[in-house]
Amino acid sequence: MGLNIIESETEAANLALALIADTEIGNIDANEPLAKYCRRWLDHCRDLALRSHRWWWAGNRAELVRDSVDPIFDWSAQFIMPDDFLRLREYRNLPLQQASSMYRLERAPGGGSPRLLTNDTTEIRILYTARVKTVSEWSPDFTDALAYLLASKIARHVTQSTKTEREMFQMWKMALGAATLSDARENKHPHRGPTGAVSDSRLVRARRGSGSDRVQVTETGGFGILPE
Repeated sequence: MGLNIIESETEAANLALALIADTEIGNIDANEPLAKYCRRWLDHCRDLALRSHRWWWAGNRAELVRDSVDPIFDWSAQFIMPDDFLRLREYRNLPLQQASSMYRLERAPGGGSPRLLTNDTTEIRILYTARVKTVSEWSPDFTDALAYLLASKIARHVTQSTKTEREMFQMWKMALGAATLSDARENKHPHRGPTGAVSDSRLVRARRGSGSDRVQVTETGGFGILPE
């Protein structure tokens, strides 16, 4: 049993449909127009929502495999990112603010998993956000927020209403804020570096006290922190 009582993409799509219309689909893989429209947007919305926050249940650790081909210039080695990679969180046990000059992410020649270019030629261990496709592994509040985001993308097609589209997008921003706050309270994402010092992420610090007014959702639906 996962975190979520919603166990299929069809159920996830029907949550979104229930927000905007009195209708549902029997199977998201069906050939009917509504199912095809939900299918067109669901993966995109899921990945966007996953990238919007360091969800504790979407974090994976990996030791990267070095590519047999080194970069042509600037960097000494390149490593193959995991197939389910969505967003980097930590590099060699360092938060990205401290490690940003130590690597570069680039697309793989010819497609495939991205490559991490670096001058470090020993083992490379990372913490990253994974593309979690199994619906039952999503948290309920993530699923709730995702339903509003998906509803905002399909609302114009289903209801022919731009007003409903805007309303669902505003609800997505509100639901995302509540979900990320809940997730941060469950797991504050402390970082212990080589010195043993503990420092919270900017998200957690910003959501405390007077810093909470610097948390915002961008126009594209992402989640960010206003500059200090």
